[in-house]
Amino acid sequence: MKHSIVFHENGRFGGWPANNGLWSWGDEILVSYVVGGFDPKNDDHSIDYSQEMLKGFSRSTDGGETWIVEPAQHNFADECLPVPEGGFDFTAPGFALRVGNASVSIHGRAYTVSYDRGHSWTGPYALPDFGRHLTCRTCYLIENSKTMRIFMSYKADPGKDKHLLSDRAFCAVTEDGGQSWSFLGNITDDEYRSVMPAVVKLSDGTLLCAIRRKRMIDGREDNWIETRRSTDGGRSWGCAVRAAETGEANGNPPALALLCDGRAVLVYGNRRRGAASSIRAAVSDDGGISWKNEIILRDDSRTWDLGYPRLAVRPDSGLVAVYYYNSNEFAEQYIASTLFYI
Repeated sequence: MKHSIVFHENGRFGGWPANNGLWSWGDEILVSYVVGGFDPKNDDHSIDYSQEMLKGFSRSTDGGETWIVEPAQHNFADECLPVPEGGFDFTAPGFALRVGNASVSIHGRAYTVSYDRGHSWTGPYALPDFGRHLTCRTCYLIENSKTMRIFMSYKADPGKDKHLLSDRAFCAVTEDGGQSWSFLGNITDDEYRSVMPAVVKLSDGTLLCAIRRKRMIDGREDNWIETRRSTDGGRSWGCAVRAAETGEANGNPPALALLCDGRAVLVYGNRRRGAASSIRAAVSDDGGISWKNEIILRDDSRTWDLGYPRLAVRPDSGLVAVYYYNSNEFAEQYIASTLFYI
C-alpha cells in the first residue's frame, strides 16, 4: 500500500469526496471534495459551518501516486440552464458529470457537465425531483451516447426528525442525453435509511449496488454497508447482503469498483467512538452475493471524523481509494489516497 496526500492546507478542513465525485481516464484521476474552515470538535465534523465552503479539486496523472491541487471552481449560474439541443453526448472523450454545485445545494437536484476531463464545467442543469425531496450525490452508469442510469436518493419522510435520516435510494434513467428523465425503481423497500449508492455493472449485465444504511435499535445506532443486485436495469433490486460494518458514529458511505477479473471491491470508513477508526476494503468474487478478505487500509486515525471514499481502478488493476482523514501528521482533516492491490 502507498498513502499519498491529495489535499491539505493549514487551518482548512478537507472532507467528503463521496459527496462530490471522482472520475478517471486511465492513469488520470480527478477528485472533488469540500474545503472549509477548520474548527476542531469531538462530537461533530471539525468544519466551521459559519465560513464559506468551496468545491476543491485535485488531479493525478500517474495513477494516484502524486496529486496536484487545482483552483476551486464555484462560479456557476444562479439558475439552471436548458440542456443543449439534442442532449449531451455521454460517450464523448473527457465527459464527466457531477451532481450538485456551489450555487445549488450540494445535495440538490442539479448537475454540471465537463467535456475536458473536469478542467472546466458548464451548468447547472436541472434534474427532475420525481415528486420527491431529493438528497443526491454523484453516481451514474453510461450505456451509450444518449443513455445514462443515475443513482440518487430522496427523503422517504421529509417530516421525520433529521437525526433519524429517512433517505431512500433509487434509480432513474435518461435515454435522450439528459433532455428527460424517468424514475425506474427504489433500491430498498424498508423504513431504514438507504443513501449514497455506488453501482457497477457486472459482465452479465447485472447491476450491483452498495448503499449506506442506518437504523436505530433501542436508542443505539446500527450502521452498515448493504449490497443489492438488479437484473432488470434498476427497476427492482434483490439479494440484500450485509457486506460491512461502519461503526456507531453515523456510519459511512461505500465506494465500489469492478476489476477486470470480475471481482468487486468495496471501500468504506469504519467510524468507532472511543477506539481507532479505520479505512477498510472487502472483496467479492461472486458478484456481491458474499464478501470476504476484509483489508485494513489504515487505522492510524485520531478521531472518527473520516472516510467518505471514492475508488478508481488503474490500467494495471491497482486500486486508488480517495477519502478524507485525520492523523497525527496534521491538526486538520485532509484528503488522502491509498494505492493498493488485491
